[in-house]
Amino acid sequence: MSYRDTIRMVATMPAIEERVVAGRPFGVAFYYNVDLAALRAAMHELSTSEAPLLTYAVTAGNQMIVTGTLPKLRELNVRAAGLGGVGVVIPHGPPAHSPLPVLHDIQAGFAKEWRYLDGTHDPRIPQLCNQTAAVLDRRQDLERMFIEQFTRTVRWDLVIRRLAELSVGTVAVVGPGHFVHKSLQFTDVSFTVHTVLTGADLRRVGK
Repeated sequence: MSYRDTIRMVATMPAIEERVVAGRPFGVAFYYNVDLAALRAAMHELSTSEAPLLTYAVTAGNQMIVTGTLPKLRELNVRAAGLGGVGVVIPHGPPAHSPLPVLHDIQAGFAKEWRYLDGTHDPRIPQLCNQTAAVLDRRQDLERMFIEQFTRTVRWDLVIRRLAELSVGTVAVVGPGHFVHKSLQFTDVSFTVHTVLTGADLRRVGK
């Protein structure tokens, strides 16, 4: 998509999220150094039909992001500590990437409101689906995934492995923050990782 539509999309998505969840007690929490099967069992035990805890993203073999109501997430933090792990509620984190009912409302709102002003084309560089790690090289598939991603779990762990299968050895992490860099450290897949903050950094990686 064009740069203009990219900026419009990253502004439209959170605007709709804010409109739907503002004032409601939803959030997300990041769990690491924890057995994921045991954490999922605790999620199932704590969940209710009115306040479910659902997987937002699997980021590594011992890392997961969970979405739900803030009171339930705080209860899960206590369980995570008992399992030898750590749970941290992410400040200002809206619910996302799960079949939480409120996310179906957000997805429907985005599908109804979003329109490309400049059209789209097949990507020059194939993309990886953040839900299945499948290679996406048609614009129609990417357009569909931008809508469906609201209610589907992110499988970053599968994406990392798929990159390795495609013989990727060097990864450039664009933008501030260390989340992606740290997640790569907790996998058995080895990459050379560069943080790209400026055009000079990008040129350095290109060499």
